[in-house]
Amino acid sequence: MASPAPTEAEELAALNKALTALGFTDDVKLERFLHVLMPRVIDQMASKHESTKRKVLEILSHVNKRIKAVPAMPLPLEDLTALYVNEERPPTVRNFALIYVEQAHARATPEDRAAQILPLLKGVGTRPKQAADIICRLAIRALAVPERHVRVRVDDMEFMTVDRDRAAFV
Repeated sequence: MASPAPTEAEELAALNKALTALGFTDDVKLERFLHVLMPRVIDQMASKHESTKRKVLEILSHVNKRIKAVPAMPLPLEDLTALYVNEERPPTVRNFALIYVEQAHARATPEDRAAQILPLLKGVGTRPKQAADIICRLAIRALAVPERHVRVRVDDMEFMTVDRDRAAFV
């Protein structure tokens, strides 16, 4: 039996707890904390409660300030990518995930960028134009690296076998 959906008060209590913990987390522990926090908080944009969505925006605003001060700190690229490509998540969640995927790509290693671009490219031809443009920009940076970072030739990548995806990319 599925557990009942959390109430507005429960969602806000959990988010307030996360915001407080974020505020007390020093820069040394921030990376690990964000790897857990960011995907979960972004996923809360699926809430039906406007107050929850406002609290998520407040937390993300605080996250933005904290990560701006530590530009070399990696963000949870794999988890954010998984959140974005999950077709079951509402568009709002996926759009916010893509915003942070873009930031995470900029901070990731070439190996991580190359590994995480493939799930993003799958179905790129069916994405909204703005999202497809972002993904293609990320792909160019991720795939324009020495061959040792990319495990599969671009022509052999799954997205290149789908006409619509290939057309969006090329």
